[in-house]
Amino acid sequence: FPSSGSYSYPKYSSKEVTAIPDSGYVFDHWELNDKNVSTELSYAVAMNTDHRLRAFFVLSGEGTLSLCAFADSEEVTASVLVNSEGPYETGQEIKLDPGTYTLSASYKTQTRTDTVTIKAGVTSTVTFRFTKLHALTIVSDPSPIDFTFDTEAVSTPFKRDVATGAYTMVMPGSIMVGVDEHLFTQWENGSVNPKRTVTIGSPQAVNLTATYTLKQIEGTGPLTQRENKDNLRQVLGQEGDLDEDNPLPVELITSIT
Repeated sequence: FPSSGSYSYPKYSSKEVTAIPDSGYVFDHWELNDKNVSTELSYAVAMNTDHRLRAFFVLSGEGTLSLCAFADSEEVTASVLVNSEGPYETGQEIKLDPGTYTLSASYKTQTRTDTVTIKAGVTSTVTFRFTKLHALTIVSDPSPIDFTFDTEAVSTPFKRDVATGAYTMVMPGSIMVGVDEHLFTQWENGSVNPKRTVTIGSPQAVNLTATYTLKQIEGTGPLTQRENKDNLRQVLGQEGDLDEDNPLPVELITSIT
């Protein structure tokens, strides 16, 4: 609207024109002076000079949307919303009415968006590209243990999908489990440094283990610190119950010369 024809309007005015398709057709786009300017049904023309505006229509019918996704160079399966509807999976083809659609694809923790214009009888392909992620797992014995992962404070057991690259983790040199102190012993690869940098990329999954052992008190042999304290209490009494009225037992041995 208005119908086809030549019209005159005041200079510098604005005139809005609306495309109304006949039965069996759908609107495709507007061309102003042979240039594609809009796919919306209505278009406002600024009358700053003479113009030639044409509306283009196509036969009604469904078009096809083909979806695919890659993580780096590997083809993967992503979940896709089409105009917030779905989800659909990449690798499949979807029949849609002609029009412009907004796409949102998700793969693991990543999201990509795109738009596509569907035309009747035409297959449109949209490819989403993501960064390949690898499963990283860090466990410890004992567990849980607080540590840093690239300066982020985290705890074991730790599991995360990470991109290809180098990551640094720092385990504490010692931890307390109840009243017992445990010392860092080694990683699963034999490294005895609690600070470790790992390059992720291959293999697909990486599993790391940090091991701690009980710190032995000198002279206690295999006894735990708890057992050592309990033995001392049997001789000296409970913690805090030694005072002037309850002194330590002392055996005095004298020799007469």
